[in-house]
Amino acid sequence: GKLFGSTVRDEATWTLEDKKLIRIVLMKTNRDAGNCWASLLEGEFTADPWVQDQMQRKLTLERFQREARP
Repeated sequence: GKLFGSTVRDEATWTLEDKKLIRIVLMKTNRDAGNCWASLLEGEFTADPWVQDQMQRKLTLERFQREARP
């Protein structure tokens, strides 16, 4: 499928854990607080509304912490 948004190619990593779990880490190109993806793939596997809210709060907190640093 098509990713919900764009990612930084050189920052993508994957690991195999316990010979059965593949963990993929993608870095979004736009990490602004208002850019919380609804799902990983467009139109598929939409996040639960509560989970979506928690992700949005985390991104907002990270933005405020970055801006507060001298």
